[in-house]
Amino acid sequence: MCANCTFSTFSDNKYELVVIVVSYSLRTARRNVIREFWANKIYSTNKNWRVLFVTGVVQNKTAMIELKKEAYDKNDVLIVDVAENYDKNLPKKDMVGIEWAHENLNFNFLLKCDDDLFIDIDSLIDELVARKGRLFYLGNVMYDQPVLRTGRYAVSKEMHPEDVYKPYCSGGAFVLSKQLVDRLIPHFEYEKYLRIEDAHMGGRVAKVNGTSFIGHDGFLMWNDECHYKRDLLASHPAPRDCMVNLTKRILKKKIESFYARIRLIS
Repeated sequence: MCANCTFSTFSDNKYELVVIVVSYSLRTARRNVIREFWANKIYSTNKNWRVLFVTGVVQNKTAMIELKKEAYDKNDVLIVDVAENYDKNLPKKDMVGIEWAHENLNFNFLLKCDDDLFIDIDSLIDELVARKGRLFYLGNVMYDQPVLRTGRYAVSKEMHPEDVYKPYCSGGAFVLSKQLVDRLIPHFEYEKYLRIEDAHMGGRVAKVNGTSFIGHDGFLMWNDECHYKRDLLASHPAPRDCMVNLTKRILKKKIESFYARIRLIS
């Protein structure tokens, strides 16, 4: 599945968190904004995490040369042998990225997100560490979502006979515990899969007995006005101006927390 697995700087570290950012090959600007802000460890207290951008391939030789150069220079891009096609292949990119991380990286938690989100890494890790050792699927949980038969997100009866989906987390950002990833991989199907990315993953997760579906209000998946709240973990959409705003707010929260601890000590 990997056309050019360039995420090759390994270590014996066990990362607290590995972040899989599923990104369209040509969206270099989005990846650079993420690298500038929330994927920049200068803004985080916890340094024990790593980001991996997962891209597919396009039929554009110049674009692919540039992508491979980016992968070489940044050492954070995994180019998988999957044609870039939102309607058909997005679930496959998710599965390949997750499986590659499972086979090549040592971690406690895995966050899958899109390339137009803001993530508060430190707050997310704090939230996850409190749940360590559990089999869970965390995010904005969607229950009893109807299966659309017409329009952009249409799914045929043949592909999904039921009229509602099994519970799933909104595909913009969700977290899988390592224990769940271990048990989830055998349920991945690369030849037959549901084209609705997040519903597909929810269906796979539902097959793993004992999984806790955990909803968290900090996953703001429709935050068009870029509102900030103190328990924010992930926000979508997040163009550059929103990244700037949320980064400032997160840093302000950290400073306030620091001085609050100083006052307690003194």
